[in-house]
Amino acid sequence: MNILIDIGHPAHVHLFKNLYWELLSRNYKVIITVKNIPSAIKLLKLYKIEYVELGNKTDSIFGKLISQFSYDYQLYKIAKRNKIIGIGA
Repeated sequence: MNILIDIGHPAHVHLFKNLYWELLSRNYKVIITVKNIPSAIKLLKLYKIEYVELGNKTDSIFGKLISQFSYDYQLYKIAKRNKIIGIGA
């Protein structure tokens, strides 16, 4: 089974790190994605967790709108390529 975990906040790294390692130990393929959030990326590197960076965050409302479509499309492509079949919240 292939699993996708999207990190949207540095606290998510702490929340999902043990699940990530447990799934790997059970031979699941786990893909971690993250926006360019320096503190989250620092934590992922600290824990030696491989990740795919999706791009930079922006502060403007219009920029957030455009970048969210970009993030969603990138996640869709990753999910399709890796045959991720379920969606979790």
